[in-house]
Formats: sequence, C-alpha cells, structure tokens
Amino acid sequence: MTQEELAKRLDIAATTVSAWETGRANPLMDKVTLMARMFGVPLSDIAGDPSTIHSNSKSKHVKLLGVVSAGAPLEMFENQEDVEIPENIAEMWPEAFLLEVGGDSMNLVIPQGSYVLINPQHDFSDKDVVVVEFDGEEATLKRLYHAGKNLVLQPESTNKNYTPKIYTPQQVEENEISVLGKAVWFMANPNQRL
Repeated sequence: MTQEELAKRLDIAATTVSAWETGRANPLMDKVTLMARMFGVPLSDIAGDPSTIHSNSKSKHVKLLGVVSAGAPLEMFENQEDVEIPENIAEMWPEAFLLEVGGDSMNLVIPQGSYVLINPQHDFSDKDVVVVEFDGEEATLKRLYHAGKNLVLQPESTNKNYTPKIYTPQQVEENEISVLGKAVWFMANPNQRL
C-alpha cells in the first residue's frame, strides 16, 4: 500500500503518513486503531508494546478530572487525581485534562476504562471524538457530525443497542448542549486489571 493509498483510507494528507514514516511525527491513537483494524493486527504491532511507553521517555502529571460516560449521558463524576502521561503528549496539549471512559458506546475507538485526554478547544470538525455536556451536569463521549443544521452524536461500538442521537438547533439550546473538548489521545488505565 502506498502512502497516498493509506492517507486516503485514513482521511489524512499523504505528507502526514510521510512524517510518521520518517519519525517527524507520531499518529494519534484513533489513526493507530484504524490502521490496526485495517491490517488485521493488534494495536501493539503498530504502536509498540504499551507496557514500555514510560520506560524510554519522560512523563508528566496531568489531572484526571473524573469519569465520562461512553453510553447514555450521565453525571460527570469528579475525581481530581494526577496521572502520568508521556511528556511529549502533555506538551502538545498543555491545557488538556484526562477523563476515565465509563461505558462501551465508543469501544471500537476508545476502550471502556481507558483514560482519554481532552483538549478544551472550541473548533471542531465532523468526525472528531468529543465530550458533550448536557444541562451543565451530564456528559458523554461521542463522535460529532453535522447534518445540515442538526448536531449528530455517533456511537462507535460493538454493542448495536447504541444509535446515533440527532439534535436540532432548538434541542441544542433547550438542553444546553455544548462541546467541552476534543479527544486527542488515550491510554489504558494503569490500575485496570485484565
């Protein structure tokens, strides 16, 4: 497969694939996950052994603010503990925070129990995985799309009971729906047992 073919299948620029191959950049975990599925190999074949992620690099503490639902929107649970992540990841998104994923509505992209790094940004594109807040209290992790003026929150799960939720501009306003940030990276919860 050529760089151009891979880039097209991943919906990215061919120059990005070139940067990965030359070591000038690293793919985000959503692209690593897609490539692993595409080639039918474990994530570790592409991303390396996850148990060695901290052994050769410096780490930095980032706030774990609580649990976000990857299912029906639930009240966000506040936690406030520090978790070590690779220093280069923390430096790429210095304002970001971690949330633990509770639920399986996004398990094709981010496994339940993982820690997901959320960058609190205000510019979003279709296909971004985001944390969406409802009424200032409940939140969920979903892929964001726009269908005309409507907001679509798309699950990506092995559980077929999850369906896309579509919100009109009026429903967005009535339910005080807002995007808190974009998922930019995730890691396995180091305290979770297999």
